[in-house]
Amino acid sequence: MPILQKAPGFHPNNPFSLSVSPDKEKCFLRVLCELEQSGREKMMKFLTDRTLGKLAKGLRMLGYDTLYDRGEDTHRLYHIAREENRVILTRNTRLLTKRPEDKIIFVKEDRPLFQLKELILNGLLSMSDKNLFSRCLLCNATLGKAAPKEVEGKVPDFVFYQHQEFFRCPECRRIYWPGSHQENMRKMVEQLFR
Repeated sequence: MPILQKAPGFHPNNPFSLSVSPDKEKCFLRVLCELEQSGREKMMKFLTDRTLGKLAKGLRMLGYDTLYDRGEDTHRLYHIAREENRVILTRNTRLLTKRPEDKIIFVKEDRPLFQLKELILNGLLSMSDKNLFSRCLLCNATLGKAAPKEVEGKVPDFVFYQHQEFFRCPECRRIYWPGSHQENMRKMVEQLFR
């Protein structure tokens, strides 16, 4: 039985089903054109507002550089997105494109898994084993390898003795390892991309 069914309201034959107004449709077209021109070699960078915190974690799990802004200052949101060439993802219908360079995508779905599926069906996300689980889910930094002796005493003993491979976030110092939780997440991701 599939974990995830097609979310209601999706129109796979209409890649612009994310847009809700002519301005947002133009923005979405611009984002897709940039994606095509880059040949997907360079992954898109995202900025989620306070309405999409769990989506930010999901995007990080897939390896996408995704900032999460908990604040209410939309000017700051625009500034960060413009400075760092990020696509703003939001559920806030009042967040409008202010300048031609603004890239804002309105996400219709409420639940995080369906939000990811919505972005996948609209051609904004792709799966790459190389990038999967490469970012810290908490702070977005790229994970680095950690030698077992570096994590000894910092992970449970049974984890330390069962696993040979560890990763550490250089920012928050959180330690990750490829355990059963990661395998379950991988299955969920594969289901999303079917």
